[in-house]
Amino acid sequence: LMKNRILIALASLIGIPLGALLAANLAILFGSSPNTTHDLEKLRPTPVGLVLGCPPTVTSGRSNAFFESRMDAAATLYESQKVQRLLLSGSATAHYNEPKAMKKALIKRGIPEKALILDTGGKRTIESILRAINHFRLNEFVIISQGWI
Repeated sequence: LMKNRILIALASLIGIPLGALLAANLAILFGSSPNTTHDLEKLRPTPVGLVLGCPPTVTSGRSNAFFESRMDAAATLYESQKVQRLLLSGSATAHYNEPKAMKKALIKRGIPEKALILDTGGKRTIESILRAINHFRLNEFVIISQGWI
């Protein structure tokens, strides 16, 4: 009887938070679907694209597929004139700088430096979004990330 109570308590301690997390993720997924697209034709031109930061390389030193996919998406949106500027937001320290790495990658892809705005204060996605609104005073922008998780 005591074993069953312990198992029920453990299942509740683990199951309830996991269920809540799953429910929150599903709500975000289904709630944001109408505002998410991979189809360039469906995206109307917007002045700024917010590129979310991530490391340019993985721990082994190899290129990070998430980073490369985001840079490709940002370059495509700029080249197709869906955005006029790119706000590159990510973490930065003395030895690590995501916005600077993004700038270098985008210039390599032919995007002019004058079209790039660096934001080293976006340590998390929500911070990048809030800084775009509050610090850069953007009323409208497209969030650019990779098309897969």
